[in-house]
Amino acid sequence: MEINRSFNLKKKLLKVLRFNFFKLSLSAQIVISIIFGVVLGVILRQYPYLFSSIGVSANSFQHLGNLFIKMIKMIAMPLIFSCIMASVISLCRKASTGKTTILTLLVFVVMTAICISIGALFATFFKPGANAVFDKSSVLEQYSTQQEKLATASKNGQISVATFLFNIVPSNIFVSFTESNFLQIIFFAIIFAVGIAKIDKSGNIYKGVKTLSEVCMQVVQIVMKFAPFGTFGISTWLIATQDTELLKSLGKLVCVDWLSALFTIYVVYSLIVLFILRLNPIHLWKKLFSTQLMAFLTASSAATLPSGMQVAKEKLGMSEEKINFVAPFSAAINSSGGGMYFAIMTLFMAQLFNIDLSNQQYITLFIMCALCDLGVAPVPSGSLIMLGNVFIAVGIPIEALGIAFAIDRILDMARTLLNYTGDIFSAFIVDRLSGTLNIREYNKERKRFIFF
Repeated sequence: MEINRSFNLKKKLLKVLRFNFFKLSLSAQIVISIIFGVVLGVILRQYPYLFSSIGVSANSFQHLGNLFIKMIKMIAMPLIFSCIMASVISLCRKASTGKTTILTLLVFVVMTAICISIGALFATFFKPGANAVFDKSSVLEQYSTQQEKLATASKNGQISVATFLFNIVPSNIFVSFTESNFLQIIFFAIIFAVGIAKIDKSGNIYKGVKTLSEVCMQVVQIVMKFAPFGTFGISTWLIATQDTELLKSLGKLVCVDWLSALFTIYVVYSLIVLFILRLNPIHLWKKLFSTQLMAFLTASSAATLPSGMQVAKEKLGMSEEKINFVAPFSAAINSSGGGMYFAIMTLFMAQLFNIDLSNQQYITLFIMCALCDLGVAPVPSGSLIMLGNVFIAVGIPIEALGIAFAIDRILDMARTLLNYTGDIFSAFIVDRLSGTLNIREYNKERKRFIFF
């Protein structure tokens, strides 16, 4: 009896020792990495010089995360360019480009309106700025350098609709690739693909472009092996370095921002899937879980989009044409998270500085949020600069950008989560309404050891 018990114990011990982290699903690997990152981050907050003897600080872990983001961005532009081209050539051959484009733009308009409205409603209902207690002057002073830079850039960077449309056309496509200008790359890819479709009667060029996109997808799969290490580094750095006192003071704003994003994704989008698309939304969120986590932590939808497109094709049953065309297009002009962020931050600042907005100013706010949504990509410094334009339009002091800058990294996580999910979800809607979604593949269950 004792011998059998000892043998069983050894067997269990060997099973534990043989446990292979990399045999878990990507979601499980990322969740475990985040847990370890949080634990290490808490330790480093208490003992910041723990690893100083080997030249490692809390900020060193950010480099681990940034390395992963750089690796994804390295392949993102070639992938998006080749995928857009392959998709447009295929749509041209089927003479359905115009119909898909119109449906896509209609989906973008509706989703942007929904996100801005939800952001405004949540900010109006919860009033995160009404009772905020913190030393505003010290925050503004602490971030004065960044605030002045952002305020100056914002005043000089206001973009009219005409200028925005003019900037879509690239003067040098290589510069567009260097600057990662999604919109210009997509414009050139569409024009170039239409040209190819006109002369490629045999389909040989299309096969070459499609092969290139498949190669890029394989590179994404290789890079994604590094995802657990990247998310570990980012979560460690976030926990170890963020200003917790400021987050406590502005905690209500952070909660409202995150809550509105989560409500939009898991309630509003789920209702759309359930009642309009007539599908089970649980399958959608289970299969997107790992990439949503990555988008949330990295705060980079450009870095997460390639892996999201791969998941959409392999697990959600989406057609290559629709995901390759709609998702990058959405990433370039449909910043749903940005529109919601503009609405929440503007109303927060109005409450903070006791500014009562008139009905006309609310209409102006809605229009500016929608327009600045489009202008985020081409303008240096992104959302914060465009936020300054919204402030100016409704009479919020431009100095409030200092406060926005102070907690931007935390709010950017929810903003990116909504942006990325919106990119995939837009393509999902277009694919379903076009009748090209593989329902059987979408409903297929994939049983893994843990975390889907």
